[in-house]
Amino acid sequence: MARRLLSLALTVDQHDSGDYAWRILESPDHLAEFEPLVEGALPHATYIDALKAGCDALLALCEDPLVGPMEDAMPDEFQGDDDL
Repeated sequence: MARRLLSLALTVDQHDSGDYAWRILESPDHLAEFEPLVEGALPHATYIDALKAGCDALLALCEDPLVGPMEDAMPDEFQGDDDL
């Protein structure tokens, strides 16, 4: 079976309290519909801090960052920035 690149998106949201949180979304069928895959457990004071933490989490999903996150290469118990 050929390995397939995951269809993922990284987003950063600002909460009413003013802090920021990242979330990685996945489109399981590679269409326009995305659903949450993982999100950071810790709030961030700035947008850039949340974005960097989300990028780190996204890279952690990659067995090889030069190839990207593949369907069969994701860790079984990936949690987010608590695991980094």
